[in-house]
Amino acid sequence: MPLGTQFSLSVELAKILPVRDAVSYTAESLVQLVRSLKASGSDFLVEEDLATIFGRGKIDQGLEGQFHAAAKIHSISPLYGGSEIVLSTGPSPTVSRALKDRYYMSCIIQLSLLAWTHDEKSLAATLVDCMRIRYEKQTPGAAPEPAYNDILKTLQVCSSQTSQFHWDMAIQHVKSKLKNSLHFFEHSGLRPNQCSPAMFLPTKILLGAMDYLYLVQSLPEDRFILMNRPRGLVPLIVWAHSILGLSVLVEGSPDGNVAFGDCRRPQVVISWNNKDKDGDLDWYTFKVDDYFPQAIYLSDGEQEVLLESDTTQDRTLKIDGQERHRLKGFGTACLHRRFCKFRRQMRILYIPRPPILPYLMPSAFLADCDARY
Repeated sequence: MPLGTQFSLSVELAKILPVRDAVSYTAESLVQLVRSLKASGSDFLVEEDLATIFGRGKIDQGLEGQFHAAAKIHSISPLYGGSEIVLSTGPSPTVSRALKDRYYMSCIIQLSLLAWTHDEKSLAATLVDCMRIRYEKQTPGAAPEPAYNDILKTLQVCSSQTSQFHWDMAIQHVKSKLKNSLHFFEHSGLRPNQCSPAMFLPTKILLGAMDYLYLVQSLPEDRFILMNRPRGLVPLIVWAHSILGLSVLVEGSPDGNVAFGDCRRPQVVISWNNKDKDGDLDWYTFKVDDYFPQAIYLSDGEQEVLLESDTTQDRTLKIDGQERHRLKGFGTACLHRRFCKFRRQMRILYIPRPPILPYLMPSAFLADCDARY
């Protein structure tokens, strides 16, 4: 990154106001905390490094209250009737510390979402690389990259300890407002076990969001985020709007302009902008990164671009999405992906129907496909 850009990022990040509560530890209590975190599978230093990044966010009060309520639930139940082995759920050391300190709670909530929407192994590897890139670019507060296994263990602990919070509700809310748009992602050439590109963040977007979201939150009237492609828009909307309380506008989508929050002055703008090589709108094309690489920008109130997320490894370092689907409708979604294809030339959906297909696919489902397409 050029020296001027490094300096600009340093100046921008200096504008983020600290949100950490004053919590003091004695030497004895600190040692006990380190031991308890290690026993649970997490790591004290890794949690500190992650909190340095994600702990800067100010969580929406409503969501924070819901998360608190879910995290405090404690239950003990036998493995089976009459069993002496019991299953115990409740806040562990990582969550217990977060319940006392908003700095760590902010980090835990955001990592919980990322772990819910992404494959934990690929997310851990990508976070390690993003943290390394931030350190090499001399980003203020950046620490040397932690070990991959330590990041992975911390993510697994965070995911398991916050599993009682249902991110599915926030995800479904976003999906309900982008039905037509997400349909093209979910049913255009995906394999039955392949996650929709709308459901996980590209590396470059994650790297930029790790700083830009908090800059916008710190200066809501004078900083804005622009994203020129729709890949990864669902977790980004939940992250920016549901968690951090920022207003998000998805413009030019098949559903039109869709607003999340008060979008008279949107703080995050996601442009659909699907065009083919000739510049024509093409809702059916999603392998568009070869023509228009995805980017995330930080701009000022005059819409002048101040920063752009930059990583030369964006082509090789990929995050895998974590496919999650409600049990109701799961089989229909799998069959839809397997048997339905887009025929771009005619712009219609066709369903091949071998003799066995009517027995595999309910007639109501086939009729619904015929009616909709």
